[in-house]
Amino acid sequence: MKNSTDIFFMSGTGNSFSVAKDIATGLEKNGNSASVHNIENLFDIKLIKQANSIGVVFPTHGFTLPWMIFKFLILLPRGRGRYAFTVCTRGSIRIGKFFMPGLGGSANAISALILFLKGYKPKAWKAIDMPSNWTVIHPSLTNKSCNWIYKREKKKIDSFVPVILQRKWSIITLNNSYDFLLGALLIKISIIYFIFARFFLTKMFFANEKCNSCGLCEKQCPVGAIKMRGTKKPVPYWKLRCESCMRCISFCPQKAIESGHSWAFVLYLASAAYGLPYLFAKYIIPNDTHQWWFFWLSIELTIPGLVIAYHLFHYLIRIKIFNKIFSFTTFTRIFKKYRHSEVKVTDFKKEPNTRE
Repeated sequence: MKNSTDIFFMSGTGNSFSVAKDIATGLEKNGNSASVHNIENLFDIKLIKQANSIGVVFPTHGFTLPWMIFKFLILLPRGRGRYAFTVCTRGSIRIGKFFMPGLGGSANAISALILFLKGYKPKAWKAIDMPSNWTVIHPSLTNKSCNWIYKREKKKIDSFVPVILQRKWSIITLNNSYDFLLGALLIKISIIYFIFARFFLTKMFFANEKCNSCGLCEKQCPVGAIKMRGTKKPVPYWKLRCESCMRCISFCPQKAIESGHSWAFVLYLASAAYGLPYLFAKYIIPNDTHQWWFFWLSIELTIPGLVIAYHLFHYLIRIKIFNKIFSFTTFTRIFKKYRHSEVKVTDFKKEPNTRE
């Protein structure tokens, strides 16, 4: 019986999309039918049931899997013993001859565990290094460095394809051990990011005066987290469901979307203020159980506080002087944006590379 594989991907700047396509191409060259599906448009159970194996390709967020992938895996139908593989893309950096691999952390392990509990056989994990796209923290890499990483990781993908074709086990590897061990050490950071920190990052984005209200960011957001607000000149507003996938900031035709570093400092001070109940409990109340109660109280106060603060910020940036101040004090105004060289934003809003 001819093997068939459905590969589901999540991608912001094209890295995971490119990896999913390369895997599908490799499978097809060896006689395996393969289809690539964008999960932001597709939660279609019928298509999932057609293939006798599935793969999930996604970026690493906070040393773990993104919430969007977690939700997708939970909604998957029962696997009934079907073969499955997971691939996380992790942001790597190359400067000159120095190369630093990314860290997938617990991303593949948690994804495989969910697939196992859903009745699949997640026999293969893989972490693929791609150019780091987190340009709110650093400029994107040079084209030369990006191409070097693409070629390097293409070899890894080519070596992974036979594993999928032959339905082999590929879990205990040096690459996976590196991710798993460091991911275990950083699990607290991953949990904090998954539950709380991603909301903080969401509220850093804003549009400067270059924004022409084209609405591309709203149309292309994979999770529908952006809404254009305003009557005379609508500007994007980021809701809490934002995954910080970097698609909006990377594909904006006007390069108008920025990350407010000075605004992040203000939010940090606000968050610290909401954390006072926990600090009080930590140093005044000796009982650990009570400290945890105050910790969750701080979290419950902080998230609504961030929402209120961002509403205020959203109105302030409509005032020219405030917009200029926040725009002038952000690093993203001078950072070069990153997106995969072979991916266009229109690739995300259709069923790319679909094969019968």
